[in-house]
Parts: sequence; C-alpha cells; structure tokens
Amino acid sequence: MITYPFEKVYKRKDYLIYKKDLRKYTLNEKTNPAFEYKFYDSYNMNDKIINQILSMEEWLMGKMEYILKHGGLCVVVHDGENVAGFNLVSFNKVYMPLLELTKRFRKDQAWSEQITVSKDYRNQGLGSILRYKMFNELKKRGYKALYGGTMWDNWSNIELSKKVGFEIFVKVSFKRLFNKKKYSYQRIYSNRL
Repeated sequence: MITYPFEKVYKRKDYLIYKKDLRKYTLNEKTNPAFEYKFYDSYNMNDKIINQILSMEEWLMGKMEYILKHGGLCVVVHDGENVAGFNLVSFNKVYMPLLELTKRFRKDQAWSEQITVSKDYRNQGLGSILRYKMFNELKKRGYKALYGGTMWDNWSNIELSKKVGFEIFVKVSFKRLFNKKKYSYQRIYSNRL
C-alpha cells in the first residue's frame, strides 16, 4: 500500500515469460462434465458474461472488449449461468501492462492475456482444462506457439503453467524512474526456479 504512490516515480517488476510449443502438442480432451465450455469472440460475447469476467479481473475493464474486437479469443467455463473461469488470448499487437511494453507477435503466435478460475471453483482442475481447451483450439487454427507471463512470485500461476507443459524461458526485469524505462532479460534454460 505504501509503495503505490511511489510507483509514479519509481517502479520495478520481475516478470517470467513462458511458451507452449503447439507444434509438439497432442490434443488433450480432458474435461469436467459438470461444466460447459464455450469459445467467445467479438461476435458472440455478451455483456452478462463480460460483466462476470470483469468482476473477477477488474484490470480488464475497457481492455477486454478491445482485445475481442481486435481478434481476441476467450474460452469460458460455465456452471449454468455462472462463469466459473476463463482464458483470454490475444493476437498480433499485444500490450503487457505490468511491463508497460507493446510487442508484435507473428501470425502463428498468440499471447495469453489472463487465465482465472473463480475462488468458488478452484481445486477442480478447471485451470488445466481451460489451458487444454485453448491449446486444442489454437492448434486447430494453425497456431504454433502460445506465450504468457506472470510475476516471478505468482507461484500458483507458475505451477499451473508448468503442469500443462509451458516452458519458462526468460525473466524480464523492468525498471522505470519517472518516464525512463529500462529492461533487462535473463535467459532461463530450465523450468527450475
């Protein structure tokens, strides 16, 4: 709390980037039959679902609609009318807010913006299933790689990522003093941290 006012002057973040090579991926039809899984884009997404997603991840406010309008894809796990979790993926030009960095991806690459399972639905394997559903869909559409990232100390995300076969390959350290940004990159040759 005390550091927030200082972030306008100085900010430092350590971020891990991971990758799933979809060329080596074999389709995985793992599922939990108690739930329904649907893919959404800008054509079939509705406000009710968006509002539930935004209640889980407020940082997506104003961003989710933009991502979907620019070709993004979202897989949602439903428990009746309730959104139990989601995985939002974007393509082409991606903004990474924690790094204050915009990156352009190749046509056969995707970026995982956010994966979230609601607290009421955790420990049921839904995070893994959401990942597998997205891997399957991207592979069917001809994508070769899915990238994602997390803070270096977000162990639940790191463990989920490793469990479904992502490889952590770089640590990005970001520093900003006033408006001057500095990035340093450390290659990781093993998933051991």
